[in-house]
Amino acid sequence: MFLILAALAALAAEVATKASPKELEGPIWIDTPTGEDIARYYPANAQRTNVEGVATMACQVAADGRLTNCAVTRQYPAGAGFGDATLKLAPLFRMTPVTKDGAPVEGGTIRIPIRYRLPYSRLIGYPEVETVAACYGQLANRAEGNAEDLQAWRGAMYWFGRMLSVAATLYDSPSRVEAAMTQAREAAAAGTLKPKSGYDLASCLSKIPK
Repeated sequence: MFLILAALAALAAEVATKASPKELEGPIWIDTPTGEDIARYYPANAQRTNVEGVATMACQVAADGRLTNCAVTRQYPAGAGFGDATLKLAPLFRMTPVTKDGAPVEGGTIRIPIRYRLPYSRLIGYPEVETVAACYGQLANRAEGNAEDLQAWRGAMYWFGRMLSVAATLYDSPSRVEAAMTQAREAAAAGTLKPKSGYDLASCLSKIPK
């Protein structure tokens, strides 16, 4: 059974829109999904490809504290199925009819973020963004020095794509990708880049699909 860490600690209630008549603050949860529940709905393809993600749903709250009319407001990566998985979890949430302050929950709106994470053992050995960026940096530097070097240009584009893939899998931010890309290119140009074993220029070239 996958041990999924869900961001249930982030279940602080928010009003989905300013037009909502009620703000739900301090909900008291009776039921929330377990790690096993989230593992059951974890998108199958995302599991196979070691992709983690996050999704947020906004729901109305019924008089009995159950969630209704839920809709996905955010999901990352797009198209990975985390939004649909989160909607399937909605029936497993239930709060008391009143909040900690004694306000009725009926008619209120709440926004719930869920983060889907795989066990660390599934990701051991998966390269860091900076590791993959070393290949990109070396090839980009080589390509910039010779506009006719099609192998270097093709390699730089390939490793840039790999950087994005690693970032999506490990749920790194786009800013980290950009920073790693810039640092690797500058270090390669300065001759100070020290890639990890297996990510020297020859190895980077050998790993590019024919």
